Amino acid sequence: MISSQVKSVIANAKHAQRLANTYGSFSAYLWSFVGGAPIINSYRTLKEVPTQDENAERMSKALKKEGFKFVGPVICYSFMQVPVKICLFLKLRICLPLANLLVITSGY
Repeated sequence: MISSQVKSVIANAKHAQRLANTYGSFSAYLWSFVGGAPIINSYRTLKEVPTQDENAERMSKALKKEGFKFVGPVICYSFMQVPVKICLFLKLRICLPLANLLVITSGY
């Protein structure tokens, strides 16, 4: 028996492919939630870093409307941090995560 999470991954991949065909790439669709450029924040401590923001909420609602599962705003915010849609600058000016890491969306 296939778990609901595995079924969701398969369904989400199909939705991502459909959006890639509609928007030219799935990456372009995702970048649209932040205006196509990284957001530079200036948090001084890790306690200041939120678990979600308004862009993640918009992305979550849009993805759910498209049929995606397991895409709440916290998940979306975490995902946006991976390809540097949101760049966290802390007191030591360490940028997390690495710039231009678009591994997940580069195939679309």
